[in-house]
Amino acid sequence: MRQKTQTNATCCVITDEVILLGTSAGVLWAFERDSEKLWGKFFEDDKAFRGNAITCIDVHPLRTEYVVIGYQFGQLILVDLTAITKSKKVIKDHHKNAAVVSVKFLDYIKERENTLA
Repeated sequence: MRQKTQTNATCCVITDEVILLGTSAGVLWAFERDSEKLWGKFFEDDKAFRGNAITCIDVHPLRTEYVVIGYQFGQLILVDLTAITKSKKVIKDHHKNAAVVSVKFLDYIKERENTLA
């Protein structure tokens, strides 16, 4: 008999186009906001990510197809929602064995313009 494993939602982000849901199993679920249909799902197929909960998510403010994900064991991943099954960038040792509790994109160009004015 196959044993079921329980997965819990750990974080959520809602934009104008999409609802992103991170889980305790390390899966990022993406749903269309208006229809609530499944857009796709992302999980990193690497042993370092098995049982590694997603702890935070952020969407780029200008390029909303880019999402950064933080994990329980310190990894960070950049995902392009237009090709959701593959990661764009993986950082495995940034916060080794310490949970990433918050991530945020920053628009450096906009910030520089505000400080120069």
